[in-house]
Amino acid sequence: MNSSPASEYGVQQWRRIAIGGGAAMFIGIAMGRFSYTTMVPPLIQSGQLSELEAGYVGGLNLAAFFFGAFFAERLRNAFPIRAVLSTSVWLGLLALAASALPWGFIWLAIWRALLGAIAGLIMVQSIAFSTAAAPADKRPIAAAYVYAGVGFGVLISGLSAPWMLEHGIAWAWSGFAFAGLFAVLVAQWGWAVADILPKSDDTTPRSLPQNWPWHGLVAANFLFSFGIVPHTIYWVDFLVREVGLSMEMAGWHWSTVGLSAFLGPLITAAIAGRIGISPTLLIIFTLLGFGVIGPAFFAVAPVLWISSIFYGGQPGLASIMAARAREMGSAAEMPRMMRVTILANACGAAVGGLAFPYLFEISGYSILFFLGGGAMFLGALVCLPRKDCIKRTR
Repeated sequence: MNSSPASEYGVQQWRRIAIGGGAAMFIGIAMGRFSYTTMVPPLIQSGQLSELEAGYVGGLNLAAFFFGAFFAERLRNAFPIRAVLSTSVWLGLLALAASALPWGFIWLAIWRALLGAIAGLIMVQSIAFSTAAAPADKRPIAAAYVYAGVGFGVLISGLSAPWMLEHGIAWAWSGFAFAGLFAVLVAQWGWAVADILPKSDDTTPRSLPQNWPWHGLVAANFLFSFGIVPHTIYWVDFLVREVGLSMEMAGWHWSTVGLSAFLGPLITAAIAGRIGISPTLLIIFTLLGFGVIGPAFFAVAPVLWISSIFYGGQPGLASIMAARAREMGSAAEMPRMMRVTILANACGAAVGGLAFPYLFEISGYSILFFLGGGAMFLGALVCLPRKDCIKRTR
């Protein structure tokens, strides 16, 4: 295996590791989570799923994310990281292919839940190792590479889903799996050097930060993940069955989400490079709050397009939160710190994923957007800088 000296200042292959992480996120998050959004209207309209069942398939995917994130570190300690990640992406590909079989709610829920668990594992390891491998001034870029894989996948699903659905639901699922195959190959290439990353010199791990910025960042991860659930599950369904847009037009909205998701991490990394990570967090949380809550007030074209753009940029916020975590700890501590923040993220997704389908069943779309937008504004508040901000020595 090719290797280079691992150090706190990064390794020579940090870009390759980050690209591999982006490809893995393409499978686990983009295809494993966000591609489902485009499938909700046809699944309901075809009678394969009821409204409540469609919501809970998406919700179970989000809830299972928690278990993948929870066991990610244990698996990394028990098995070589390359073996864990390789198995994960191949299982993800299998789950994508199995989704094409029209065998009802239970069948689809099982495979989408497996994809959710795989997504949690992949996110913990890919973000932790990519930011740990990168030099200090390149960490926002490394995180951006990883999250750009999500945006690229959402863009592809938005552009291709309407055309594939013209040939049937099974065609669309199969198309997502075919795209995932190429991502598996890229991920395998990128993670081939994952074992060279820096290890801790101490046998006893240092404790996690105990100051407000760290606790605020953990809370922000929960609120962020909770706040994007309404759009993650119901945005295309809202556009088609509530607003009355065609599936083709809704696909263009979802493509806009994807383009924004692809560019979001790169744009936020550039902004953070100019004004700093903490102010960027505050700005992006606020914009995302307006994007999520807007359709609850006005379901008119300008608001809908702004909502698609702002919501689509959310991987940029996630990448900046990852870079913020890296400021608070050493490279060797990153897997442990990222596990905590991503578990908070997973808890938010699980709570939203299980609660929102029920709320939708009894109240409709508006309450979902109100709660999601409110969570984003609260996330902005907990990210406000405090005077007691203490940066840990790296």
